[in-house]
Amino acid sequence: MDLTTISLVIAVLATLVSVGSVLFALKSRRRITPDRYGVRDLPKPRQYCGLIMFAGLQQRAHLERAIQYHGDKLKSVWLITTEGSREVASTIQSAYQTLGRKVSIVPLDDPLDLRSAKAIVEEIYREHLDTLDEEDVIADFTGGTKPMTVGMIFACLSPSRHLEYVPARYGPDGQLEPLDPIEYFLEIPNLLKSSLKP
Repeated sequence: MDLTTISLVIAVLATLVSVGSVLFALKSRRRITPDRYGVRDLPKPRQYCGLIMFAGLQQRAHLERAIQYHGDKLKSVWLITTEGSREVASTIQSAYQTLGRKVSIVPLDDPLDLRSAKAIVEEIYREHLDTLDEEDVIADFTGGTKPMTVGMIFACLSPSRHLEYVPARYGPDGQLEPLDPIEYFLEIPNLLKSSLKP
């Protein structure tokens, strides 16, 4: 065999190995389908030491309900605010910051930018928890725009990060009354089991 033929054989073998590796990876890759995960809710979750939340213009009662629910155990609150909600955030900060509780206002420039909202929540977890662990903090996605809400949820996909929502119902006077928070989490037992199969 001449050098050209040997080079061609090596190139064909390398291509076959590459294609085979890609096909094997695609075949063995498991998709996360609805039968492999579930979104679970937990009414009346435990009280947390840290609370990340959006300060929305129409959500003051929801903010207060969440803060009051977590009670004296709550040591740190981060209010993510847009330009239009800074006054509400300042009012909440003045009302709920005590000797044992710190309430921080965290500005968000663009309420319609999902990635910015995700980055702000991740920055709080990464740089501002002080002595708290991620497990001690819950993020409340009640009061933001849709992109803000999705950004927060994406930032909290890690099993050590918790999410809650403050539902509401109409009272006898026709006004919305916030209820106790509900914790939401992603449960993937079937995915874990299937990944253990040969």
